[in-house]
Amino acid sequence: MLFMVHYVNGSRGYVIQQNTWIDRWGFACRYHSGEVHSAVCMSDLERPFGHFETLTKMIEDFIISGVEPFPAQRTFFTSGMINYAMESLYERKRIETTELLV
Repeated sequence: MLFMVHYVNGSRGYVIQQNTWIDRWGFACRYHSGEVHSAVCMSDLERPFGHFETLTKMIEDFIISGVEPFPAQRTFFTSGMINYAMESLYERKRIETTELLV
């Protein structure tokens, strides 16, 4: 499965889901200079999933301090992108994401 994201500023993003190739989340980007940056998320693959401990800690810190661990816009954007990707997959067509302003 390949999801393509075309941003308003001309940037493009791609998400590939191929369980037989890789079992981790990864990221790569190429700058206009041609330089490539990449990363991989080394989350646990076996239960209990340890990465949920990190999420729980962030929620706990937020409740105690009242300081958001990251901007609410980021949560809106990432949740919206996942929703639109799933809708696009279900409907088998390109979907405009005007509500996300990207």
